[in-house]
Amino acid sequence: MSVPNDPLARLEQMAKRQSAEEKAEKAIRIARGKFLRGKDASAAFFATLSLQLKLAANWECKTAATDGKRLVYDPDWVNSLSPPQRVGLCAHEVLHCANDHIGRRVGREHKRWNIACDAAINPPLREAGCELPPGGVFPGEGEYRNLPVGLSAEEYYPLIPKQAGDSGEGDGCGQDPGGSGGVMDSGDQAEAAVTKAEWQVALAQAVSVAKQRGQLPAGLARMVEEIQDAVEEALLGSR
Repeated sequence: MSVPNDPLARLEQMAKRQSAEEKAEKAIRIARGKFLRGKDASAAFFATLSLQLKLAANWECKTAATDGKRLVYDPDWVNSLSPPQRVGLCAHEVLHCANDHIGRRVGREHKRWNIACDAAINPPLREAGCELPPGGVFPGEGEYRNLPVGLSAEEYYPLIPKQAGDSGEGDGCGQDPGGSGGVMDSGDQAEAAVTKAEWQVALAQAVSVAKQRGQLPAGLARMVEEIQDAVEEALLGSR
C-alpha cells in the first residue's frame, strides 16, 4: 500500500490501516480460538502449537509468513479470507515451524522452497479437515499435477522449475507463490537454534495433548512421526 503525498489523504490512509490491522488481528485470534474450542485430536494438536507464534502485521508481506517466532501477515489479505481459511492459515504456518522449514532452507531459493514446503504439508492439512486460502499447492493437482504425492520439501525442491525474480536474497517475506502462507528467514543463527529447540518441545507437548483426544489423521500422524524420528537421529548423532 503506497503512501499518498497529501497530508489529509495520508491521515485517512493511516486510519484505514489501523482499522484493518485491528480487524485482522482479531480475526486471527478468533481463528486460533477455533482450535481451543475443538474436541478432536487435530484441534488439540494445533491449539497447542498455534499460540507459539506472536502476531505481527506487515503491509509488505502480500500474504503471510513465519520466521518461527512470528506470524507475519498482510492485514488486507487476512481480512479477505473466510473464517475457515484463516483457521487453515494458522495450521499451515505452525506446520512450517514444526517441520523446521525455516532452518532447512539452507540457501535454497525462497519461492521454490516455499512451493516445496507447501507441497509437503498441504495434503496432510487437507486430510485433517483444514481449508486453506485459495491457490494452495497440492501435488498431483492443477499446476502441480506432475509432482508425486508424499515427498519431503527437500525432495520436491529440485522437481520445481526456477521461479521468476527469485534470487534467494532478502528474508523471504512476500515470497509465497502458493498463497497459503510462507516461510521467511529467522536472522540470527544462535536465536534460530533456540527457536528450533522450542518447537521440538512444543511438538512433543502437542502430540501428548492430542493423544488425550484420540488419534491424529494418518497423514498428519505420519508427518509428526517423521519429524520426531529425525530429531532423535540428530540427537544420537551428536553424542
